[in-house]
Amino acid sequence: MTPRPRPDLYSPRFRLRLPAPADTAMLAEIDMDPEVMRYITDEPLTYERALRWAKLRIELDSYRWNLGIRLIEDRATSELHGWVTLQKLDWMDEIELGYRLRRASWGRGIATEASTRMLEYGFGEAGLDHVAAVTHPDNAASQRVLAKLGFRYEKMVRAYEADLRYYTLVRPGLT
Repeated sequence: MTPRPRPDLYSPRFRLRLPAPADTAMLAEIDMDPEVMRYITDEPLTYERALRWAKLRIELDSYRWNLGIRLIEDRATSELHGWVTLQKLDWMDEIELGYRLRRASWGRGIATEASTRMLEYGFGEAGLDHVAAVTHPDNAASQRVLAKLGFRYEKMVRAYEADLRYYTLVRPGLT
């Protein structure tokens, strides 16, 4: 499928925009924080590895179909809080919602607000029927975000080389 232009998305507080090469350092910084990565990897990434992942994330995103990653930028201050994505779920033939925030941005409703807008786009303009999400079993904060968004816990799955809780959300009006 040929990539289509993806517009910036707006929520009351945030602009969800495509990443650019200038965002590489911020993306790497998030992945180097041990608290941010606690439920994602056994240890935070080194600077070199985090930088490689950030560059790859930006480069590969331009080849994805019409969803991909968007940075969460504060509309009032232009501060970058992290990212939200709709992407292919590991080896499964499903689209998943994912997000990662700087630690300083935790507990402020940012993941919920940005994810709500990304889901509106996914179910609306992108025409998705359902979206999945996975979390580490001990990541209560992420599970609370998914509950606020209306996701339903289904089962445990093996994804991203870990045993994770698997959630689904069906497009409103399909249930």
